[in-house]
Amino acid sequence: MKDAKEIMEILAAYDLTKPFRATAELTGCSHHTVARIVKARDAGADSDQSATREGAHRCVTAQDRGMG
Repeated sequence: MKDAKEIMEILAAYDLTKPFRATAELTGCSHHTVARIVKARDAGADSDQSATREGAHRCVTAQDRGMG
């Protein structure tokens, strides 16, 4: 997970270069990471807020598994 300083550096590099891959090369991370951070910013998420998958922490019950 990137800290706030790293995220700000990635966003600043992206604003200068635009392509995810160019930003990734400059900042030493994956272009997938760059894309996730930029998309979170564009969606209005806080820069220090981690992106989680929807429902990732949902409790799975026996009924969900077809056992009940």
